[in-house]
Amino acid sequence: MAPDDRQIREEEAAAERELRAAAEVAHKAEIRQAAAKARLDNSLRATRDILSRRRAASITGLTPGRVQQIVDSAAGGGLSPGGEKALVSLEPAQLGAVLREMRQESGRTLEDLAAEADIHTTALSALERGKTNPSTALLNRYVQALGGRLVAEFDAS
Repeated sequence: MAPDDRQIREEEAAAERELRAAAEVAHKAEIRQAAAKARLDNSLRATRDILSRRRAASITGLTPGRVQQIVDSAAGGGLSPGGEKALVSLEPAQLGAVLREMRQESGRTLEDLAAEADIHTTALSALERGKTNPSTALLNRYVQALGGRLVAEFDAS
């Protein structure tokens, strides 16, 4: 083997080792980045849980009597016998007024709630203006974003 060929092969081997080392460094960086992202996601999730609990605590200030006032001011509606918000029995305009009041009393903007509930701002605005008949899935996302929960009750009579 000629000295030039040997030198070329040694240089190629050295370049290949450097390439493998660089790939390993990049892989380790990706692993660290993924771990950091996971920690950030967990931190963000925990922060959202804390904020959700705080919002839920502030929403509890919305008493059945206050909900009744909101419903009455929206021209009718009422509460179920247990005092829960009887949202389903409301017309879209009444439902929208109750939902808007709940959002405003929680101190949330339309944009904030839309982002957290994963509902387009336009759809959320239409819901609050009583322009749509929302699905239970949409109502559930809305109420959960406010820190509450949607409960369905069926009456066989």
